Amino acid sequence: MPLRAASSAVATAEEAARSGKLLVLLLGGLRGGDTGGKDAFQALLSDLARDCPAQIRERLIIAAAPVLNTDEEVAAAGRPGPEGGAHANAQPPDRDFVRLETPEARALARFLTAWNPAVVIEARATDGGRRRHPLAYAGLEHPAADPYLAAFARDSLLPAVAAALRAEKGIEAVRRGGAPREGAGRRALRPLSSRGTAYAGLRNSLAILTEASTRAPRELRARAVREFVRATLAHAAERADEIRRLIAAADRAVIAAGREPESGKRPIPLRARPAAAPAEGAREDRLEPEVAVERAYAYLLPAAYTSAAEILMRHGIDVEELREEEVELDVQAYTVTSVAREERRGPDRAAARVAAERRAVSRRVEDRKSVV
Repeated sequence: MPLRAASSAVATAEEAARSGKLLVLLLGGLRGGDTGGKDAFQALLSDLARDCPAQIRERLIIAAAPVLNTDEEVAAAGRPGPEGGAHANAQPPDRDFVRLETPEARALARFLTAWNPAVVIEARATDGGRRRHPLAYAGLEHPAADPYLAAFARDSLLPAVAAALRAEKGIEAVRRGGAPREGAGRRALRPLSSRGTAYAGLRNSLAILTEASTRAPRELRARAVREFVRATLAHAAERADEIRRLIAAADRAVIAAGREPESGKRPIPLRARPAAAPAEGAREDRLEPEVAVERAYAYLLPAAYTSAAEILMRHGIDVEELREEEVELDVQAYTVTSVAREERRGPDRAAARVAAERRAVSRRVEDRKSVV
C-alpha cells in the first residue's frame, strides 16, 4: 500500500481526481537491496511533511512506495546492491510489468489503473557502465510512448531539473545513455515495456527514471536522488497545467487512433535501437523503431486462452466476449516462425525474441471468442 502524502488527505482515487491536482507516484526498492530510492524517498517525504513549499502543496498529490519489493528487501538485508536477494517468485517485480506474475507488480498495475498518476518517478541504483557521475536520469524511453510527452520530458523538463540541481546543489546529473563512461564503450539502452517507467509511460504517464551509481558513497547517492526528485516536484508543480494538457492530448490521440486505425499512420513500435551509431562523445539516448506493427481495430483470442484474458484485464484493458454464433471476418493472422531465447542474466527471466509472419486472410470466427 503506497504511502500517500498530500496537502489535504485523499482517501480514494475519485477524491484525487476531483482535487484538480497532479498525482505524482514515487517508486523505489523494486529490487531487494536497491538503495536508489529507499533512503531518498523517505527522507524527502519527511522533509515535505515538515516544510512543504506552497506550490507543491497546492498543485500536487504525492503517493510513494519507497520499498515496493519488501520480501526481497528482507532477503537482501546486510548485502546492499542493485542485484538484491532471491524473490519469493521466479521473476523480480522490477521487470514484471507485462506478465504481472508477482503480487507487487499486480498491486502497482491496479494502482495505476485506479489512480492514473500524471507523473511516475522510479529510483534505481546501478553498478553498470562505470559511470563517473552520482546520478543519471531518463524520461519516456519506449518508442511507443507518446512523442510529445517524450519530447517534453527529454528536451524540456529533465534538462531544466538537471540544470537547477547543478546550480543550486552542486550535484551533476547526466542523461542516461548520454554520459561519458570509464572503460570501453557504452551499454545500449533497452527500453523494455516490462520495466516500471516504460510501462507507466505507455499508459501516458510522464515517466521518469533515476539511476544512482553504486560507485558513489551511499550518502551522496541518497542526497542526489532526493534533491533531483525535489527539483522535479517543484518543476512539475510550476508546469502542472502544461503537463495536464500534454497528457490529455496523448489520451485523445490514443483513443482516436484506436477508433479509426489507418494503414501506415503511427504504427506501434515493438522494439527499438539507437538512432545512429554514435561517434566518440555523441549521445546514445535517442531511439528509433526497429520493429513496428499496424494498429488493429481489435484483437481476437480463442476462448480457451483465459490466462491471457486475465492478464489483459489486470492491466485495466477491457476484454469482451464475442456472442455471435459464427461470423466471417477479414483479419491479419500472425504465424510464429521462430523463438530464440537470450542468455539469462542474474535473477531476470531470459528474454525471448519471437519472429512472426503476417498475412491477410478471411476467417470464420466461432462464438465465445474474446475481443480486446
